[in-house]
Amino acid sequence: MERYRAIFSHLLHQPLARSVVAGKVFVTKPAEEVERRWGRCFGLLTVEPNDRPSLTLLEFIADTIKQAYYEPADASPARGADHHRSERVQARFEAALRTANHRIAEYLEGEELAADLDTLQALVGVALGPAVTLTTVGGAAAFVVHARRRNDYVVSEITGDRRQAQPPNPLHLFTQSLQGTLGPGDYLFCA
Repeated sequence: MERYRAIFSHLLHQPLARSVVAGKVFVTKPAEEVERRWGRCFGLLTVEPNDRPSLTLLEFIADTIKQAYYEPADASPARGADHHRSERVQARFEAALRTANHRIAEYLEGEELAADLDTLQALVGVALGPAVTLTTVGGAAAFVVHARRRNDYVVSEITGDRRQAQPPNPLHLFTQSLQGTLGPGDYLFCA
């Protein structure tokens, strides 16, 4: 099997000197063996307002997802056929999201924060080889540019639900994931 190597680059654009949005971008850098088994976790998170409690909340969410995904260290490795391996990665990612939902709810309750989860936008994913598993919250979006032939591209859009009838429940922040593959020359942009 050809080994894929993802290159992660990020830019968080805040046009005003004092932005009203707090943002956090993360990409894990696990040990090579861990990366080979479970891939790299990445995310883009934003929330309003841009203050210390919001930034602390985003840091907590990012750290919680990373910890939940990579623990326990002795879990069975994702080896075998690619489709079985990607299924195990997706199942592990979904279990990590459920764990993160509970920890986030406990954190918000314990800190007695009045965080406005209505403004939370998040795109979190795992990349392992050609497989990418994503989840979104709020209006976060991903754009996948598939290179078919020289100077011939197809763009796919993956978006979260921008319209929410009621405030989000912290226990159900990250509820769905979807999986796809990226080939040589493909790009994934998160917004």
